[in-house]
Amino acid sequence: MTLLLSIGASALATTLAWPFTRLLGRAAGWPLALLYLAGFVALLPEASTVFGGGAGTTATISWVPARGWEAVFVGEPIGVFFALLALGIGVIVLIYSTAYLDKKIPAEAGTVPAHSALPPGTELAKAPGYAFYQLITAFTLGMLLLVLTDSLAVLYVGWEITSLASFALILSSGRPAFAAAMRTLAATFAGGLALLAGIAITWFYTGTDRISDALQSSV
Repeated sequence: MTLLLSIGASALATTLAWPFTRLLGRAAGWPLALLYLAGFVALLPEASTVFGGGAGTTATISWVPARGWEAVFVGEPIGVFFALLALGIGVIVLIYSTAYLDKKIPAEAGTVPAHSALPPGTELAKAPGYAFYQLITAFTLGMLLLVLTDSLAVLYVGWEITSLASFALILSSGRPAFAAAMRTLAATFAGGLALLAGIAITWFYTGTDRISDALQSSV
């Protein structure tokens, strides 16, 4: 249950990031940080168990009942450690952002192509939205799915969320970051294709999408 509470807190932060920024501007980092902190605290009992040598809990969500597909999450030392790291650093980043972000930021990407030059004397408009909060919360959610899941399908979903969020985070820095963002997208896209191929092969030969079962398979 603690695993689902932790992931749920991150998912709720991702869902509320946009309305919070519309209402609070850069101060939206405070309630988002509280949600991250709640997820961090919810994971502490699990951390105490697995770091002490005990068996972690398993949480299951049936997401395609007709096919018997389930999203399975497990508490194990490495996964719990990285989940705590993601949430803990997330709290710090969100709090810091409440003072670091400008009160007004450049308009949403797409107004001017990221790789094009502005005409002389042209300035970007200002907009009240803070895409950073939406992207960083999505990135954290993807990371939690990656490190806590025991399902190959959820692993791939988590990879794609982190890939797209990291690309968008870099791109949001402005036109000078366009090349770096494209390199990141190319690298994560190639990695995603390799991961998808590996998942398909593993699932085909072992007959399961459970990572733990696949690792114990004789294939």
